[in-house]
Amino acid sequence: MGCGASSANTARGQPVVVHAGATRHPHTHVAIKPVANVSPQQHIQHPTSTQHPQLAPVKEEKSDIEIKPVEINKAILTKYIELEKQARIHEAKNILKQVQGKKAEEADLNTTVKQLHEHHEKCAAQTRKEKADVDHMQQVTVRNFFKDQTMYDAQLSKEQEEYLDALNKQEIAKKDLDGVTVQRDRVSRELQEMKGEAEKLLAIYKEQDELLASVFDGKYGSDQEYKLESELDMLLDRKQRISAARYKWHNARVLMHHACNQLAFACRRWQDLRNVRGDNMQVRYHVATETRNNLIAAAQNITSAQRYLNTITFPYCTQQEVVTLSNATNNIYTDMQKADRQAHALQCYTITHRRAAALIQWFDHVLATTIEKDLKASATLASNKDKQLREERLRLMMVKVREVLGSEVEMDLSEDDNNVEEADDIEQELAEFTEADKVSLAEDLPTHQDGGTDQDTTDGGETAPVTTGNELMPGNAEDRGPSPLPLNELAPPPTQEDLFGDIEELKRQHEKEMEELQKAQELNKARLDQGLQEKLRARRSRRARQQAQEEAVSQVATA
Repeated sequence: MGCGASSANTARGQPVVVHAGATRHPHTHVAIKPVANVSPQQHIQHPTSTQHPQLAPVKEEKSDIEIKPVEINKAILTKYIELEKQARIHEAKNILKQVQGKKAEEADLNTTVKQLHEHHEKCAAQTRKEKADVDHMQQVTVRNFFKDQTMYDAQLSKEQEEYLDALNKQEIAKKDLDGVTVQRDRVSRELQEMKGEAEKLLAIYKEQDELLASVFDGKYGSDQEYKLESELDMLLDRKQRISAARYKWHNARVLMHHACNQLAFACRRWQDLRNVRGDNMQVRYHVATETRNNLIAAAQNITSAQRYLNTITFPYCTQQEVVTLSNATNNIYTDMQKADRQAHALQCYTITHRRAAALIQWFDHVLATTIEKDLKASATLASNKDKQLREERLRLMMVKVREVLGSEVEMDLSEDDNNVEEADDIEQELAEFTEADKVSLAEDLPTHQDGGTDQDTTDGGETAPVTTGNELMPGNAEDRGPSPLPLNELAPPPTQEDLFGDIEELKRQHEKEMEELQKAQELNKARLDQGLQEKLRARRSRRARQQAQEEAVSQVATA
């Protein structure tokens, strides 16, 4: 393909020379050789076997990029190469997709904070009501109303249990609210930090767009440049989507790892309750509260993982399962009173622990077999296409410089492909997990000789430290972590659309643009055959191209 209007005219002995410092109005139309006198009422001559139909002048498209005066010389090539290097360094961080994802996450967290605040207010109101009922029961007039002390004690006990349950729900609601508020504030801070990096990259894009628009008078240098740019936009979008997905899946896995450890500790701590004497209520409440706090933290971490992967349906630890776990946590002080309810609660905790471990295994499988492979393939394709576009633009710019200087331009471009290393797209894992509130230490539990627990002790008689992960206590085989599931029993991975969005729609849009480009190329050929100037597309800014992509995806999602 030729290098645009300038190269086409050069071939006819009429080189278009842009002198140093020369300027053109951004909307000045390129002169087009008129067709032989044809009035509007006349029909265009029909083609014969040896000639194309007569083509009328076509209205020029306008670029959305500001065209500034630019001096066409060797330095313009150096400037373009430097901008390319800077852009690639920032692009390796995938900062624009991160900002987009953080904005959506911040909006979701703001909504969640509002909902949890309303829920906490309702819980607090219920707690006040239950406390008023207990205070009412303890009044002398009410006590005297009961003829039988046993009936009074039973009713008072019932009111106290309801108050305790309401207080427990209020505390859980407060922990949920505080946890999500901390996450929201952290995401807001991260978003502000990312915006600075994003603005730097956008400034580079803007300078790059203006440079190219000024060199090529608001047009693409060739149809080939337009084609390569469109293909690269599609490949970069795919790569950035996959990279953003990998970031989310890695963070979700970090959260699930901590949730799994917290569930393991909660199960082990709940089993310790069986060895605490029934009359030692202070220790029993401490053990139950520590179990509760780990369950709350685990549920919050699972919910945060679900929020990271909000387009994915979890095969294990679903939203309904988290609700079931939360309901069990709400009843923990009632469950600790009787052995059968303790056993039923333990079954709920244990099943959730096993399914959390299965979910981590599923995450690892999806990351290894789908996301990592797709990212590697998309990165290779984007890198090769970027190289082709860079070479085409440099070729076109060197032609422009040659036209102005009247001599060949020699530049060593061999270092350009190697002086910027391809950065690893694994972003720093930013996920902050929720830790369980500390209530009691191992020393709070009496030793086995005192009728307490089977807690191990050191040779010096001191209580051994409590483990907080999936570590095994010596000789305790039943505390082993859940066995991994066979691969044939593991849930199938999500679809490509669930993982990365509707990438296929962007591909279809690109194919449609390429069909239009093919028609435009055929039209240009006919124009050149008739001695007319080749009509090139108006150059689009990077921002305009990205907006067009986002609008196309949004329209499909709405449909």
